Amino acid sequence: MHKILIVDDDDVLRGMLATFLQQQGYQCTLAENVAKACGHLSKKNFQLTISDFNMPSESGLDLLRYVKSRSHATSFILMSAETNEELRNEALELGAAACIAKPFKLQELLRIVEDALYQGISSLQMHQELRGHLCSSNYSI
Repeated sequence: MHKILIVDDDDVLRGMLATFLQQQGYQCTLAENVAKACGHLSKKNFQLTISDFNMPSESGLDLLRYVKSRSHATSFILMSAETNEELRNEALELGAAACIAKPFKLQELLRIVEDALYQGISSLQMHQELRGHLCSSNYSI
């Protein structure tokens, strides 16, 4: 079962996303801000983080940087009510699998979640294969 961390300061949206994704068979952990999300990330491995961009104190981009500093194989989806192309480009450059504009349809989110999880699995497999190849070639990582 894939583990997903959902981070949003909106209690209703956070709960709705968790309920929907749990009905699809995903295990969800919830956080209302970046600090709580980082606490969860320090204790548990997640295959995917879904985060709002605009939150008090720290932004979803701050969380994205933290997630990617810990593991490039963890996928990340940034949600934003802002349809700013610069924000989208920055999120993708930092390693987000997707940036989704609010409001969105739950089925659209599900497709993006499935794609992001597939990308994360592919990235992890590629890393493991490369590591195995380099180790067998007497290179050190």
